[in-house]
Amino acid sequence: MRSYFITKNMEEDFGKKTKINGVLPILLWSAAKTNHDIISVKYFILDDSANKKYIPYDSNVKARVSVEIKLFDKTNQKFQLLNYFCTDLSNQGLSASSKSLKFMQKYITNTSNGFVKSASYLMHYDSQFGVIQNLVMNKNKYLVQDDTGVPFSKFDSASWSYNLYGKYEKPIKDFTDSLYQPNLARAYQNNKYYKGALNFSLGYHWNSKNQNQMIFIKK
Repeated sequence: MRSYFITKNMEEDFGKKTKINGVLPILLWSAAKTNHDIISVKYFILDDSANKKYIPYDSNVKARVSVEIKLFDKTNQKFQLLNYFCTDLSNQGLSASSKSLKFMQKYITNTSNGFVKSASYLMHYDSQFGVIQNLVMNKNKYLVQDDTGVPFSKFDSASWSYNLYGKYEKPIKDFTDSLYQPNLARAYQNNKYYKGALNFSLGYHWNSKNQNQMIFIKK
């Protein structure tokens, strides 16, 4: 109904007291349902150089364990590699010594496709989440997001082109009104940028269906 996870419910639904422990089973189920063969599932940690170090599933390593899933896309007849890992996306978590930051800087190309949805407006706070904001903007050639992602003011029209879809309105009551973006509201009134309605609901405004999605393309 909502198209996003509520954190406290997710912790209960995917916790150790249920038959589904963690998000990995959901990823594998989703891959199978979208016409992919699962070739392999490997577990890894990052070494001091932020390279993958594969470990057995029952390892007692105390570091956060990540997952590499090799898939075969039967629709397009090509192999794909999915890296799924957990990390702290705050500035403190992604410090200069962060293995996760080094891994993403090295592994993700500068012409990537990005998608940000229902992100709690975290990247609106530069002092707390400026590092991940910069990474998202530097690494992506194409970025699809709603208003909860990178603030609209960060996208200089000299460097980015953008297409706006749906309807923009102030954040839902769970978030402060100060996160409302008047410049984005004005852009939605400009036919140069506004490209039309959404015929689906995706994001926090599931009740009113007044959702917004934006496509940013780096020039």
